[in-house]
Amino acid sequence: TYVGDYEKQILVACEAISRLEDAGDSVNIAGIFSDMGDSYLKLNRLDSALFYQNQALRHFSGFSFSDRKFEGAVYTSIGMIHKESGEFGLARENFHARQRPCPSSAGSAMRWPKSGQARGTGTRTGSASRR
Repeated sequence: TYVGDYEKQILVACEAISRLEDAGDSVNIAGIFSDMGDSYLKLNRLDSALFYQNQALRHFSGFSFSDRKFEGAVYTSIGMIHKESGEFGLARENFHARQRPCPSSAGSAMRWPKSGQARGTGTRTGSASRR
């Protein structure tokens, strides 16, 4: 099993992404990017965690609402990354973004905020950065 072996989980995820790309399965790729981000968070590699969560958001942003059901977890993970790095304001914004679907322009349907609406999703640099 890979439980607790986050490095191995990341390696297996990389293999899965190439297979899913060949199959054209973007929905599962988004989920795997999020899982990779969570693994990097567990390893306290916050820049890598944020990078892969952003990859997940980029994929989710092109999906229909029904295919975005796990997008909220990405915002929670981004909030946790910011919390761990001491950026509490950004953490709070992303925790709230998870809970706030936006009205779509097509009537009463709801959608999650686009990935560009997440705050503080860039890769951190400088002495506070952890790899």
